Amino acid sequence: MPTPQEFQTLVGWAQSPPLVQFSYTHILSKKNHAPAPKTVSPDTEVSPSLANLDQNAIIFSIQIWKKSLQEPKFIMILNLIAQALTPDPAATESPTATPTPIETLTPAASPTPIETLTPAATPLPPPVQVPMQAVQTQAAQTVSGLSQIGQTALDLLTQFGLKLLGAIALWFVGQKLIALSLSLIKRGLRTQPIDPTLINYLLSIIGVTLRIILIVAMLGFFGIETTSFAALLAAAGVAIGAAWGGLLANFAAGAFLIIFRPFKVGDFICAGGVTGTVKEVGLFTTRINTVDNVMTIVGNNKIFDDNIQNFSTNPYRRVDLVAQLDSGVDCKQAIALLKERLRDIPNVLVDPAPDVEILEFSVGGLVLAVRPYCHNDNYWQVYFATNKMICDTFGEAGYLVPAQYLMLPR
Repeated sequence: MPTPQEFQTLVGWAQSPPLVQFSYTHILSKKNHAPAPKTVSPDTEVSPSLANLDQNAIIFSIQIWKKSLQEPKFIMILNLIAQALTPDPAATESPTATPTPIETLTPAASPTPIETLTPAATPLPPPVQVPMQAVQTQAAQTVSGLSQIGQTALDLLTQFGLKLLGAIALWFVGQKLIALSLSLIKRGLRTQPIDPTLINYLLSIIGVTLRIILIVAMLGFFGIETTSFAALLAAAGVAIGAAWGGLLANFAAGAFLIIFRPFKVGDFICAGGVTGTVKEVGLFTTRINTVDNVMTIVGNNKIFDDNIQNFSTNPYRRVDLVAQLDSGVDCKQAIALLKERLRDIPNVLVDPAPDVEILEFSVGGLVLAVRPYCHNDNYWQVYFATNKMICDTFGEAGYLVPAQYLMLPR
């Protein structure tokens, strides 16, 4: 007997359309054949075209085909089909009809040419039966693997969350400690005879250093090697130095300003094209409040590269003004009047005494230089008061306003 797989292949050939049609024709002509019980393997699905046929009729048709085709390979295939469909006498109780011998068969009409026969499609192999216990075991293993993955992910997230919360707490605590340390250092330095500019500069450097240490400690808390971070910081410093050359130049200039101290906070200076009172000398910039009360921030490098005029270094400052006399005015009398009236202006110093001298000659008359001395804080008050005094003195003396002459080209 053929195997189930070979039986499936043979039945596929048996249910080809020409063979089925031919079998039906002989079944109609052989009504006297009694049906026999089918012995097809239970593992094989019987085609609907063969299910309605009795087995003896199919075997009879196969013998007719064997007689008609006269091809060895087809005769072999049809013999196998007949063998597969012939019931086993030991497996059935009722005897089956014996197929008619091939020699006694009468040839039928001309069979369909072999070229027109179309073999049936090869049927799909029977489905593989997987034991239920194996499926349950595989599902249990999958669920267990997913559970382990979820537990591992939860553990990692928990560890990272705890470290993150610890880092945040460390940052806030560190910032509070740094602020407290700077406050204590500032309070201690103010008790010493140290310039406020130097105190602010030192506090800035200490604050930056402490914050860098805090960041390194946080990285170590996360498990990052601080030695490699130090090397990375050094490399980053080189790269930043190359990219931020101007900014580092301001930093270096600020360091030199602190060391050489050409001015301090509160001095009235003219530096970097700006004139005003110094409010702060920082790491990179200097804040100057101008005479028109505008806060101006100037880079330390620009200040250090330019001329610096400090008007607060000396104990007093001279106010430079001029007075134009008419050509008919006595210059000695005018000088005496101005010197006398200068003593009455508030904040004008007696020593050195004010200067009133002939400055130059002009077409309209003599030009006098009027130069009182005062402290830098009183400069503008003395400046405006002296101008008002000149106007009042010449008016009370009856001096004429100098004539203006215009020279026209010929």
